[in-house]
Amino acid sequence: MKTHYPVIISLVSPGILVERLHYGPYSHYWWQLSPLLPAESKKDEKNTYFPIRVNQKTKATLNNHEFTTTIVVGNKDNNNFLPGYVCQCEAIVEIANDPTTAISEVYSKVFATETRYSGLLIMGWNNENIIKELCDDVSFISQSFLLDKIKIFVYGTGYSSHTDWFHAGPGYKSSLLYKFNENKQALFVSKIEEDFSCILKIYQDQILKSTIKGKNPIDVWKTLGLIKKFNGNQLFGVENYVIQSLNKKQKVLTCSPQEWKNPSIMESLFDFHLKRRTTIMYTENYKFNIRELRAWNAFLHAVGAHNVTPWSNDDECQVIF
Repeated sequence: MKTHYPVIISLVSPGILVERLHYGPYSHYWWQLSPLLPAESKKDEKNTYFPIRVNQKTKATLNNHEFTTTIVVGNKDNNNFLPGYVCQCEAIVEIANDPTTAISEVYSKVFATETRYSGLLIMGWNNENIIKELCDDVSFISQSFLLDKIKIFVYGTGYSSHTDWFHAGPGYKSSLLYKFNENKQALFVSKIEEDFSCILKIYQDQILKSTIKGKNPIDVWKTLGLIKKFNGNQLFGVENYVIQSLNKKQKVLTCSPQEWKNPSIMESLFDFHLKRRTTIMYTENYKFNIRELRAWNAFLHAVGAHNVTPWSNDDECQVIF
């Protein structure tokens, strides 16, 4: 009778988020659909993701041998925009485009067998505690939904007073895959810029093929002249009711100094501006990173605490908010 050995998975390192990958044009390759969907996600018919983090490393004990799998930038096809998976057992190392292939190829060479293991299992992606750790410091978790057969992937949100955009605003980013030149698949990336211009960039074979700029999403897609079955708001993704809700949550919360003693207001401001972007406890010699400084900058402006430094910009010591 064949012996079935238990599979023991441990997270060696959660890895890191990389802005240009997880929130850039090719971001939809760097998020994994969670197999552990919470009840509210199923009810709202939205898809919940967690990040595929660079340098995430897991250790799996299979048949009394240790296998480590690490996520790297660049895969077997030498595509530097996509994740790769490096699996190692003793002196045997393989890189693959997906974790299932990586672990299975190494296991095959170690034991001379065709046994295959699930990449989700080996990476710990079906483990609730590991997924929670991978999402622990994520400021925005990407979402997706289907527009007929087209998947709209939303990886940034923003608020504005534009009711004709369903209150989407600067910072909003989404993408979809569709056919372009020579009927080949292309990546269509939509953005709303700080000046409220709407941008659509089209990438094919990892090359930027076209950029269209317009005053609103509908004009942008009319100019392109593709997927005429849907309007620009739908193709940007801003019309979807779940995405509308996420955009509206980005409406900046503010208060006056007279409201600083109101714990409910201050807690809401803390949650909005600081909770997921800063360290809760600071040591005496703690060094702030740029992300944290920006978060504190936004928080202080929101509560009306700006232009309060008692020295001029010419002084040696400067703290500018």
